[in-house]
Amino acid sequence: MKLNHSNLLVDLLKEMGICLGYDFDKVHLLKGAYSPQGHANIEMEQKLIRRFIVELFMRNKSLPVDIVSASDQKEENKAAHNN
Repeated sequence: MKLNHSNLLVDLLKEMGICLGYDFDKVHLLKGAYSPQGHANIEMEQKLIRRFIVELFMRNKSLPVDIVSASDQKEENKAAHNN
């Protein structure tokens, strides 16, 4: 059996499961039974971004825009630097 990242992770998860009293099947683990919460968060964020972009292009959503004059921007920059 070729040792690669996925197989090593599955072996680790299998051993951790045994130590915790679980009997996970390696094939089940290899096919994605384990997914870190961070991966789920990234997937959800990407889904929300894609949905917003589709809605934007379909003209069901709008993108808020603030128009700021150059003099207003200079004043804001000065105020930010003084604080």
